[in-house]
Amino acid sequence: MKNFKEKRRGDSKRGFTLIEFLIVIGLVVILSAIGLINLYGKNQSERFHSAVLRLVGTINDAVDNSKTLKNISIDNPSFSTTYWRVEFTPSGCSGGPGYSLFFSDGFQSFNYGKYVLPEGVDYDRTVTQGLPTPPSCSPNKTIAFYKNTGAPANVASAILKIYLISNPEVSSTISISSLGQVTFTSDDSSLGS
Repeated sequence: MKNFKEKRRGDSKRGFTLIEFLIVIGLVVILSAIGLINLYGKNQSERFHSAVLRLVGTINDAVDNSKTLKNISIDNPSFSTTYWRVEFTPSGCSGGPGYSLFFSDGFQSFNYGKYVLPEGVDYDRTVTQGLPTPPSCSPNKTIAFYKNTGAPANVASAILKIYLISNPEVSSTISISSLGQVTFTSDDSSLGS
């Protein structure tokens, strides 16, 4: 009998059992899922931050173009009615949520860029102080800027807030002063300002 037990110990193969193998696979799947979730959140925050910078840049373009009288001709009979403006399109409307940069010469408007906010980003409709609130999608909220000064023409000042739908704590508030100065603050420490 002694030989039988010794022989049996010597025959045992070293390797993984099915349970050990399943535990390792389970741990790999869990760690991969955690990594993908963190990567997705970071990409979403980066897209949000990029959208904030693009929106602030577009508003600054409208202010700067108004100050430098870009595209305004002295011979234009409607010189007093020319202006640059940014038009905001809320979600639920055609092309929304987004915004457009326009130049108007008194007779017609020229669209210099239409931008759509990234998926998962929207305007906070409760924080749009100073912007005219339309009853429906048309006309959209608009802010126009006076020529020479770049000051808002249709409002004293304006505040606009955009946020991540999946995490409303990730937001940015954009302020346009009565002098046409554009500033923004972010409510997420990972974004900066």
